[in-house]
Amino acid sequence: MESMTEQETRRQRRARFEGLAQVVTEPLHRYLVRRSAPDMVEDVLSETMLVLWRRLDQVPGVRNGSLPDRDEVLPWCYGVARGCLANARRADRRRLRLVERLIGVQ
Repeated sequence: MESMTEQETRRQRRARFEGLAQVVTEPLHRYLVRRSAPDMVEDVLSETMLVLWRRLDQVPGVRNGSLPDRDEVLPWCYGVARGCLANARRADRRRLRLVERLIGVQ
């Protein structure tokens, strides 16, 4: 069973993430729309938000009790999105090579 302190810490973390998401989701979506295939945008955005959740304590400008400053958090979040997009592109290339190999085997 969680103590009251642990519950409060979870609530604060969730509130910090929700504030971050409120500030960065739309700009990150626009960033990904410009740089990726339409069918990749939502998956890469979801992966980006998952990384932001996991690394919330490392995101500059995210504090308890207030919305983060867009100018502080966006550059870091764009870097995360760029990495997630690169990972998705690598995975697509691997899948394509595998399909090509499988087709060539028949």
